[in-house]
Amino acid sequence: MNSLSRVFQPLGPIMMDLKGPAITDDEKRFLLNPGVGGVILFSRNIVDSVQLEELCREIHSMRSPALLISIDHEGGRVQRLTCGVTPLPAMSRLGDLAEHSGLSRAIEAARSIGNLVGSELSDLGIDINFSPCLDIEYHRSDVIGDRAIHGNPNWVGAIGYAIWSSMDEFGVSGVAKHFPGHGWAVNDTHVAVAEDLRDQSAIASDLVPFQQLISAGLKGIMPAHCIYPMHDSNPAGYSDYWIRKVLRNDMGFAGAVISDSLSMRAAHEAGSMVQRILASQSAGVDMQLVCNDRCGLEAALIVTETFPYRPGLEARLESLRPVKKQKLSKAARADALRFVEICEQLTRTDQHHRG
Repeated sequence: MNSLSRVFQPLGPIMMDLKGPAITDDEKRFLLNPGVGGVILFSRNIVDSVQLEELCREIHSMRSPALLISIDHEGGRVQRLTCGVTPLPAMSRLGDLAEHSGLSRAIEAARSIGNLVGSELSDLGIDINFSPCLDIEYHRSDVIGDRAIHGNPNWVGAIGYAIWSSMDEFGVSGVAKHFPGHGWAVNDTHVAVAEDLRDQSAIASDLVPFQQLISAGLKGIMPAHCIYPMHDSNPAGYSDYWIRKVLRNDMGFAGAVISDSLSMRAAHEAGSMVQRILASQSAGVDMQLVCNDRCGLEAALIVTETFPYRPGLEARLESLRPVKKQKLSKAARADALRFVEICEQLTRTDQHHRG
């Protein structure tokens, strides 16, 4: 699509998915809808790096400003992209490295690996990585597990900051998750309702890493679908208390809030997809993630036409658009690969001790 056929319209509040590695005619119609502001990629959308780069180029060429392209590329169990990039260890290995070699060494590794991730994803045309995961490891939640950096909130903040800021330097915006913390809730929100029954004093430590990154200029946060009954009866992503009072007011977050997938089981607490969209939007979430549900997407795009004007929304979404500040040198890449191998050695050591 050339510049003459590009549609000029601001980003909308819906982030959608694609069914396969090529854009269908129906999906082109969705992507040109003013309610859409971005696309999330999954493994099913990726054949190889050449195809992915072309897919991203096509998506970016359709509108001005260009739609935002995102992916989950944390490392370990959560990395949708496996070709054309370096396989990453689970982020818990950075916490292990801090225990073995000191926090400063782990921060150095996190910064180096973040540089690599930012460089590789931005070269392919990806704008946003839903990482770092700032959940605290309490050894309770299997769905979080080794996605959590560590059990020390200050270490999580320091290492998470290094990952986020270094990705940003190399052209990828990081979105921190899952606010206010999914580490204590046992159930997996993909398939069940999850509750965290702790009071305010107990959950305060989970907010520490989020506050560290917010104070440093974080532009994107994803709330959890967990319910915190001592604070609010709604999941955090539908909660005016968590989004407006705690995150915006108390913690001073001025960036974009992007929902976790509204197709997840825990998100169904609000009702139909339209009801989920409305609950998320009325709580103050800026962008709603709708995937694996074409009928839901159709309904979402209709209901977005009724959304009232929200001052600052366009600017918050645009703040997620990255600017590549530098190119990764061969020496920096070699350093990152060395740290990846060190983390993999920690993984093998851990598996040996367990086995």
